Order: sequence, then structure tokens, then C-alpha cells
Amino acid sequence: MELQELRRIGLTDGEIKVYEALLELGESTKTALAKKSGIAPSNIYDVTNRLIEKGIISKVEKNGVAHFSPANPKRILDFLEQKEKEMQKERDFV
Repeated sequence: MELQELRRIGLTDGEIKVYEALLELGESTKTALAKKSGIAPSNIYDVTNRLIEKGIISKVEKNGVAHFSPANPKRILDFLEQKEKEMQKERDFV
């Protein structure tokens, strides 16, 4: 899957940039992630929190410093399955 195709499943450009940077960096701090992704450091936590909620990245604290890691790309399939379930619930409601 091309990373830009992630836009079609609901990821923002910022989320794609952060995910792509994490795939290249592996585990990373906010500062390194901001530098690699081109996302402003002030916005990194917002973007990473959305990706964490989607299950696409994870966060651990080491000595009080947040470290972010990409989930296995197959986790995107889990995210898609969850979106599909939510859409089915909405269809059932109508």
C-alpha cells in the first residue's frame, strides 16, 4: 500500500507524514519526529494522539520522555475493520 493511499481511509496529511517518518525512524521522540516529518513540534502531540487512537502508532514513556513507535502496517487493516463496523452500525440505525 502506498502511504498516500492512507488518505483514502481517513488519515490526514499530517498523520501520513508522521506515520511515514516513524516507519523510517522506528522509535522516536517528539523532537526527532517533528524534524523528520516536517510537522511543527507544537502539533506533534495532536497528530500522534489521533494515530494512537486509531491504533496505528504507540507511545511509551522512558525517563519522563515520550517515545513513539509505528505499529505493524497490518494494524491498518484492524483500523479499517473498525471503521467498517462503525459504518455498519450507522447503516443499521437508518
